Amino acid sequence: MATTMTAFRDELRARLLTRSETSASNLRLDRVIKSAIYHITSPKIHRHEDLEIQKDITTVNGTDIYDINAELWTLFVVRDVSTNNRRRIVPMGFQRMQELWKTTGQPLRYARWSQQMHFDPIPSGIYTIRIWGYGYPQFTLGGDGLISGNFPLREVYEESALLLAEAKAWSQILKDVKRGKALRDEFMDEFGTIVAPVEGELDDQEDVLRPDLDGLQGTGR
Repeated sequence: MATTMTAFRDELRARLLTRSETSASNLRLDRVIKSAIYHITSPKIHRHEDLEIQKDITTVNGTDIYDINAELWTLFVVRDVSTNNRRRIVPMGFQRMQELWKTTGQPLRYARWSQQMHFDPIPSGIYTIRIWGYGYPQFTLGGDGLISGNFPLREVYEESALLLAEAKAWSQILKDVKRGKALRDEFMDEFGTIVAPVEGELDDQEDVLRPDLDGLQGTGR
């Protein structure tokens, strides 16, 4: 059964009962829990296969801008899979894309702005562009499924999320930075035993972990 925000909050409050300040509002506890979950699910921290997304865009002749799903956090690889050689679409910065004098043809480059993909050249026909990326974890704060939802996280991450939330609570709510640091070190040990890469992924760490913040994702290959 999926863990709920209520269960997380109750457990966090129980771990803080040694201090009178644990009368902190549910809102404050929910904030540190949510922050902890987003922290461990960041693509800069770890690759969660549960959050991986594959999405296809079918181009239209003469159209170079396409909407992508708002749930997409960052991109790893973009390829034209409509051709036999599965040509890789090269990322570039959005500002540079806007300075190009675009021609038409097979898309060779892309830039992302907000929830849109911009291609160059402007597609001259129907191409299937496949995106591999990473989604935001989806959960609510009203007691519904926390580890369930559109992109579930496995229960093995619960203790890590709780430890990090506890560390944040001690530092930010209870103002005990020393205790918070000790718990953060404990979190690092706990999380490190879970996220060790499996064989075959070690050579893929740059592509997998570095978010596409500057439009240069994955250019090393």
